[in-house]
Amino acid sequence: MITIETLYDINDAIAGIRREVFIDEQSIAEEDEFEGGEDTFIHFCMHENGIIIGYARVYVKDHILHIGRIAVRKVFRQRGHGRHIVSFAEKFGLVVDCAAISLNAQIQAKGFYEKIGYTSIGAMFLEAGIEHIKMIKSFKK
Repeated sequence: MITIETLYDINDAIAGIRREVFIDEQSIAEEDEFEGGEDTFIHFCMHENGIIIGYARVYVKDHILHIGRIAVRKVFRQRGHGRHIVSFAEKFGLVVDCAAISLNAQIQAKGFYEKIGYTSIGAMFLEAGIEHIKMIKSFKK
């Protein structure tokens, strides 16, 4: 059974999935991945049978929901879990009265976000040595 837990600070399970996906798989430096201030974010942890399989963190500023660090463990990819955790974050944005969602997508994931309604804005940029593009999705009011 898939469940999503909401936390208000990082824990060992969150650190583990982020280390696995971003540091080990993508070679992001640990100091870039864990830059501090984790207690200022809301953390969504997707579990299957008690094991964390997906993750995203969010914060709200000026009625914009900012989503980041979206991760799904490699063995659980291509099963709709990424779409599910993003959808959960979007529903949270509606509950807290956000007008839109913003995220910095890795270029290789741009198509995924376009399929679920996100639009690219601005130019490509490097974040932690990886090409990204800012993407937004407005809530229809």
